[in-house]
Amino acid sequence: MKRYFELQSLALIVLCFILYVGLDDGTVRLYSLTFFGMATIGSCILWWLSVRLGPQQPRPRTTPSNAPKSPANAILVDGSNVMHWGGDPSVMVLTHVLNSLKKQGHVPIVYFDANYGYKLWGRPSSLPAISGAIGLPPNRVFIAPSRTTADALLLPHATRDKLKIVTNDRFLDWKEEFPILNQRDLLVKGDWKEGTVIWRAERRKKRKPHRPKRQRQN
Repeated sequence: MKRYFELQSLALIVLCFILYVGLDDGTVRLYSLTFFGMATIGSCILWWLSVRLGPQQPRPRTTPSNAPKSPANAILVDGSNVMHWGGDPSVMVLTHVLNSLKKQGHVPIVYFDANYGYKLWGRPSSLPAISGAIGLPPNRVFIAPSRTTADALLLPHATRDKLKIVTNDRFLDWKEEFPILNQRDLLVKGDWKEGTVIWRAERRKKRKPHRPKRQRQN
């Protein structure tokens, strides 16, 4: 379809140009020039339609064959989710979460949506900038291409290497494609409250009441 629109647009422009050059009458040439301008505008519209209606390129995705190799004790971090744990997007919150993971012996690997820079700083960013801001080497920070979510890259990585994911997202739209999401302990959830990272699993353990064992009666 895109090729068809391009050829049609080119034919219109060439036809109008021939008419304009081949005519001697000034009035007719004026009409021809007007028509030439209209055809040019029309061809631009047709080209735009060809881009919009043409076949879309498949979304880039990290597959098990090309996912980055995970180091020992690796854990994946949904950076675009974690940076909202305190409410507004925050590098500070994300950095504290990463530091907490490091203290637990984990090696965090962070994934971001393409628009992370706009959410954090209101402008585009780069891999060196964000990796330096959160204190990780660039080879452990991955940014999704435009029109691709970080989920489409992160979940195949988690599936291949059987890694846990730090996020409060439930990935409901991906459960059918990635059965690993049915594992109960796959997603590591947390919060940022009063300047402290709170892991929900630890909070549940603290709230669980201790029930003394019943003694059998003879």
